[in-house]
Amino acid sequence: MQRPTGITILAIVDFLSGALSLVFSCFALAVSNRVSSDAEEEDFEEASSVLTLDLAFRRSPVFWIGLIGTSISLFKLSAAVGLWTLKPWGRQLALVSGTLNLLTHVLGVIRGAITPSGLMGLLLNGAVLLYLYRPDVRRALTDVSIDMSPTAP
Repeated sequence: MQRPTGITILAIVDFLSGALSLVFSCFALAVSNRVSSDAEEEDFEEASSVLTLDLAFRRSPVFWIGLIGTSISLFKLSAAVGLWTLKPWGRQLALVSGTLNLLTHVLGVIRGAITPSGLMGLLLNGAVLLYLYRPDVRRALTDVSIDMSPTAP
């Protein structure tokens, strides 16, 4: 079966955003290690890498942001590969990702923190979820054929 254009676009967007997010997350991890190392060099002349890693875990929110960002990046890259290869798990990962993104935007609206980019994210994630539930998209991404015709008794 030929890959639908919308799935191709979603796979490319997930790949690009996952790759870019991975670069920034790795940068955050590197910066957190450097910040921890600089902070402790004042107290210890030679801080071991184990000590700086331990300090990064305890003190640096930048480290945690980088670690969570890396996990999300790998999740997006996995979804992109699954969508590109038309695997059912690619659709499931994209649905989970889209749902979590939609929930974060809805929570922003509920809290009154509505911004133009947040509203755009809300609309785009909603559109992606609706697209992934279309019968032709489900058929392309699952091994099971989906019959949408009503059955007569």
